[in-house]
Amino acid sequence: MSTPYPTGISARAPPFPSRRPKRSAFQLVNGWNNVSKNNGGVTGAFTSAYVKPKYTWDLNYYVGPENNNTAFGVRQLIDTTLLLTPNAKFNAYINYDFGSNRDARENAGDNILNTWQGVALCRTRTDFSQAGPDGQV
Repeated sequence: MSTPYPTGISARAPPFPSRRPKRSAFQLVNGWNNVSKNNGGVTGAFTSAYVKPKYTWDLNYYVGPENNNTAFGVRQLIDTTLLLTPNAKFNAYINYDFGSNRDARENAGDNILNTWQGVALCRTRTDFSQAGPDGQV
């Protein structure tokens, strides 16, 4: 999907791994998939997770100027994932992303807004006791 892999600083609540079901964080990062800045701005992110024994729900929001070599134009991304872990032999997830990017030439009157979205589904089976001699299930 389109979730960035940022580099920067992050603050979490609670600050260390915890048994609390609700977790949140704020990040200031250089950008999407960049170690060094590619523009004059910084991207901010709010991340949260709700963790229970049988499921986890993650919600992330990234916003900031992400057009190359300019601070004009803002990119936003909402990323959410529901991970289902009902038992030791089965898990699945559904992921949904919605993103938008304002054109970098907005200072010249060009206000094109590009949007994208995507869904991913995955189911895994971890019980391989039924596998044949060649590993096929």
